[in-house]
Amino acid sequence: MQQQLQSGAALPEPWVCPLCYTTGCTAPGKCKELALRNHVLDEVAAEFEKMTSLGDTAASFAVFVRNMKR
Repeated sequence: MQQQLQSGAALPEPWVCPLCYTTGCTAPGKCKELALRNHVLDEVAAEFEKMTSLGDTAASFAVFVRNMKR
């Protein structure tokens, strides 16, 4: 590959993060932070849903946490 680059061949298109492509992210790394944040919020909401002893309060917190996703 280095021989091709040294001979003046065109560079291949830059790799685009699939997450950046789907979210339209223009800041490198920002989409990964959002993906991690959304994943953690999903895990927290799932734990709230497991708390059946709290009834509707836990379900309301789960909905609230899921709505925090971006």
